[in-house]
Amino acid sequence: DWLFGPQIPRDRIRMVKNAIDVEKYRFQAEKRAAVRQELGLEGSFVLGTVGRMSYQKNHAFLISLFAEFHQAHPRSKLMIVGDGELREALTEQVLSRNLEGAVLLLGWRTDVEAYLQAMDMFLLPSRFEGLGIVAVEAAASGLPCVVSSQVPGDVAFAENIWHRPLEIPVWLSAVEELASREYDRNSGLEAVRAAGYDIRRQAKVLEDLYAGSGG
Repeated sequence: DWLFGPQIPRDRIRMVKNAIDVEKYRFQAEKRAAVRQELGLEGSFVLGTVGRMSYQKNHAFLISLFAEFHQAHPRSKLMIVGDGELREALTEQVLSRNLEGAVLLLGWRTDVEAYLQAMDMFLLPSRFEGLGIVAVEAAASGLPCVVSSQVPGDVAFAENIWHRPLEIPVWLSAVEELASREYDRNSGLEAVRAAGYDIRRQAKVLEDLYAGSGG
């Protein structure tokens, strides 16, 4: 609408989802156990996120939230996968909260899907997002998710993906509620597929569009 306005008729517009390789994120109990053992997470409830340590991703909010959650759940852990310009500030925040034994700052990883397996809940407290594709990846691995109300509603395609305003008490309540429930991690893949985020299916949609265009 902003870029083209009425120049392109509505009946000529087709939306193609920003899809992922869902099979890459399929839940694997063996992989989960291996990563949790490697990181010393056995017996812990693990909250996690993936993203650049930047203003947009709002990790400071996440650490403040976790500090409150950890008081009530001392065996909990927070896993942050990613790096960026705010790493030093976030490290200082972790130390000032005496959370150095409970927060894992893992830096950049090329196998993010393995670390999603090890989490028990995914959190995305972004101040702004274009889509929040990492939440789609987390959902594919069967994780319950709490995401910022600034993340587009397209991500709310499953009942265990909750949008919440960026307020600590609101998020704490949501995390507590989701943590009290049981989830079938194997169901995540089909939920993501049903929402249209399977790259194989979207490739077929695009192929059909090209085939129907007359070359």
